[in-house]
Amino acid sequence: MMLGMPVCFIVGAAILPVDVVWVISWCAVIAVLALSSWVLREQVRVELWIAAVVGWLGVWVMSGVNFPPMSWRYLAPVGMGSCFAVYVIMTRCMSGEGTMVKLFHTALWVFAALTFVMPFLWKTPTARVLIIYTFIGIIGFFVLFFLDRAIEMAPVAKTAPIIYTVPIWYCLQDCIINGKLPGTMPVVGALIIGASFVFLRMDGSFGRV
Repeated sequence: MMLGMPVCFIVGAAILPVDVVWVISWCAVIAVLALSSWVLREQVRVELWIAAVVGWLGVWVMSGVNFPPMSWRYLAPVGMGSCFAVYVIMTRCMSGEGTMVKLFHTALWVFAALTFVMPFLWKTPTARVLIIYTFIGIIGFFVLFFLDRAIEMAPVAKTAPIIYTVPIWYCLQDCIINGKLPGTMPVVGALIIGASFVFLRMDGSFGRV
C-alpha cells in the first residue's frame, strides 16, 4: 500500500492538477470508516460519517480548487486514498505485532519492489538532495510510527477524522517557515474542519465509537 499511494499520486498528477489530486485523496478518511465497519466490524456512528464528510469539505475549501468535470481521471487520487485506507486497516489487523516489526515490513517490501526498477531510473543525488531525502525519511519514520501507535491504541473509526488536521499543520508550517499568511479560504476551511471536531466532541462520539 505504501507503494500504491505514490504510484497513484504520480499517475494522478500527470492527468490532473496536483491540488485536485490531494483534495480527492482525502476520501481516505471516509474509506477508513467504511472498511473499519466492514472488515473490523467496528460500530461507526452516524455522527462520525457526518464529521468525515464535513471535514473533507473543509479540506476542499482550504485548497480553493475548482474541480474539472467528473471523469475516469479521478480514479487515480481515489486509488491513492484507498491505498492509505487499506494500510490503516491492515495495520489495525496486525495490532498483535510490534510497531517496529510493522514498520520494518512496510519499508522492506517497498524496497524490494523498487529494487528491480531503480537501476533503470537511478540518478546520483547531490549532497543537498541527499540531505533532503534523509530528512524526509526521518520525518516519515516518526509520522508512520505515531500513526501506527494511534491505530493500535484506539479503534480506527475514532482516530480517522483526526487525519484531516494534516492540511492545517501544513498551512501553519508554510506560515512559520515561509512567512506566508493564509488567505481567506484556508482559514474558512480550517474552521470547518475544526467545527467537525467540536461537533464530535460535543456529541461524545470520540468517547463512544
